[in-house]
Amino acid sequence: IDIIVVTTFDEQKQSIAEEAIDFYYKSEKDNYKFSQISFICMDRDGAIQAMMGGTDYTATQFNRATQAQRFPGSAFKIFVYGAALDCGYQLYDQISDGRISIGSWHPKNFGWKSKGSISLIDGFTYSVNTVCVRLAQSIGLKHIASFARKLGITNVSEHDLSVALGTTPVTLKEITAAYASFIDGYAIWPYCIIEIRKKDGEILYSREEPESIKVLDEELLNNCRELLHSVVQRGTGRATKVNNDIYGKTGTNGETDAWFVGFYDPEDEDQGCAIGVWVGNDILSEKMTKNSTGGRIPARIAARFFKNITNIKKYTKSNNTIDQKRLGALIDNLD
Repeated sequence: IDIIVVTTFDEQKQSIAEEAIDFYYKSEKDNYKFSQISFICMDRDGAIQAMMGGTDYTATQFNRATQAQRFPGSAFKIFVYGAALDCGYQLYDQISDGRISIGSWHPKNFGWKSKGSISLIDGFTYSVNTVCVRLAQSIGLKHIASFARKLGITNVSEHDLSVALGTTPVTLKEITAAYASFIDGYAIWPYCIIEIRKKDGEILYSREEPESIKVLDEELLNNCRELLHSVVQRGTGRATKVNNDIYGKTGTNGETDAWFVGFYDPEDEDQGCAIGVWVGNDILSEKMTKNSTGGRIPARIAARFFKNITNIKKYTKSNNTIDQKRLGALIDNLD
């Protein structure tokens, strides 16, 4: 039967996302040795506005934004730092950034020269691994797992300290939704379909708004936002600094995964959104170049997207309809 599907997708944001991905895919895939990019954008209440499951839907229908579980690397650190703040740490507490050994594991810093001790906020801004591991040791993995669970990351190990550096597999959709919680402090459940109806008006499905659940109090929320803002202003995510309303974190997992996850929160709340970008290869043994960090291609894609969405008309999700063929390409395997 002929049906009308009313979705949350924003045609303008989808086009802007596709353009940004296409630009960097064509210009940089050979330089950095990657073959896939996935992307997702959702508004502050979880309505999915744009999504790319890969670079070529005709070649493969596998949705890397919703199905691929990959290690987020340092993009996970916000859950460690958030838990530490929740346990009483302050942004300017001093933490040792020196070498650390835990049994046979010797976590190292990437491009960071030890200063002896640095503030908690600097440890996050410059993504200093040894600081994050020390925080995880101090507060315990149960606190980290509990904090992450409140934001929708449910499978965090409570027995392996390497989770502090992002060894919990996540989908791009779930980690972006978790970051969306740092916009207002509420739990986020992503969705993309508002209503399904027949042409004669008979409603087959209508989405009900879930209960709003506050998961971060104002002090904790503001401190976490300050961490994420600092990364963009002066840290590993500074490539995304197109204006003062961008927050986020980069993530790198060796030469296999590169991420930027964050959000845009301008004065006009209706224009705010959270985004996630992943760059890599489907086959884990196919490595990218050693400088393929989250602060490079993922951050540049995010910056191009953020810069261009500031010029589009105000988004009204209730007016968005989309033909069934393109809908399938966008939300295939969404759940």
